[in-house]
Amino acid sequence: PRQLMSVARGGAVDQPIPMPCPACGQDGAAQLSQSARSGQLRWSRSIDCPTCGVIEEDDIGFPPEPLREKILQGFGRWTLVVGDADRLAAIGVVRSALKLSMQETAARKHAFPVLYIGTKAEAEWLGALMGASGIASEVTRMSEDGN
Repeated sequence: PRQLMSVARGGAVDQPIPMPCPACGQDGAAQLSQSARSGQLRWSRSIDCPTCGVIEEDDIGFPPEPLREKILQGFGRWTLVVGDADRLAAIGVVRSALKLSMQETAARKHAFPVLYIGTKAEAEWLGALMGASGIASEVTRMSEDGN
């Protein structure tokens, strides 16, 4: 069986996540993954249901919020930090990638130098976009107390 992975080259846990089968509702065991490849954020879920068998699904972009929350619970929150010299360019990259409104973009300015908090794969995806734009960034894991 596959393991729960936060990113393609990231950490793993040994236990599948209990999750109801989307087809019949019976309790099953799920493996979730999220990665950043070829400039795109990707996710997948595999559920082993005792009634339906194995159900696989995947997509490009952010996973549905309940699945994303499971990834955050399993692997914590990660930050994308950018230096002050690249502030405006970095905010532009994040705004474009996340399709943020002007109001949402303004909120990112107030959190600077932290431009993003999310899963490791999400932060690394944005970090790769920064690198492609010549902007240095750093992805770090947040501590349990949120710092």
